[in-house]
Amino acid sequence: MSLWLLVILWGNEDRQRYYLVAFPENRSGPKAEIHEVHPSTSGLLLGWRYAPRKGDGRNPERVALFEKTMGSAVAYFDATLKRKDLTAFLDDVFFAIRSRLLADDLQAGRPKRRGQPGKSEGFPEGRVIERWHHARERASKAVAQAKRRALAEHGRLACACCAFDFQETYGEVGVGFIEAHHAVPLSTLGPEGATTRPEDLVLVCSNCHRMLHRRRPWLTAGTIQKLVRRKKHL
Repeated sequence: MSLWLLVILWGNEDRQRYYLVAFPENRSGPKAEIHEVHPSTSGLLLGWRYAPRKGDGRNPERVALFEKTMGSAVAYFDATLKRKDLTAFLDDVFFAIRSRLLADDLQAGRPKRRGQPGKSEGFPEGRVIERWHHARERASKAVAQAKRRALAEHGRLACACCAFDFQETYGEVGVGFIEAHHAVPLSTLGPEGATTRPEDLVLVCSNCHRMLHRRRPWLTAGTIQKLVRRKKHL
């Protein structure tokens, strides 16, 4: 099947918006509409969730097939594009769409990629992970240190923006859980400057983390904290 990709960009540098529509040459309807900006310390990612809605009761099987190929029900695409990365970006998009078509038809197997498979063949977002995996490995140690420091100082892991405590709300399930926000985006650091220290991290809940990445440039934890306090005092 021949596929076409329509890319719409609007907004400005501070808040760039994307809308990608993939449709077959016979114009039978879009196969993917990609527009969700996914918060990431690794750069700008677009996310697309495979959510089939066929009426035969077999949608869970379709999702399982898609996940087997993609590694997740959500496909991610690196939108921090440079001209040399365009081919890889398009390859990732079309790979995800062809994976969707196979899953729709309940067919197992992997669609073929253009060119020779590389290290990241396991799933498309592998290129993104491969690019920053060294920084992320170092960051994971810093996150653990930041959590230990917060527990030692405050006795709990509370969001720095809104004070939400996962353990307090969810009990045993929430013990030790909180997200870490990089005050300085990893994507802005060079290969030699990508070492993350505990003091570079802000521990936040999932909602505040998404709000921190809501705009570009990113909002600061202090800004979100002020917004939360202002809302509570209204």
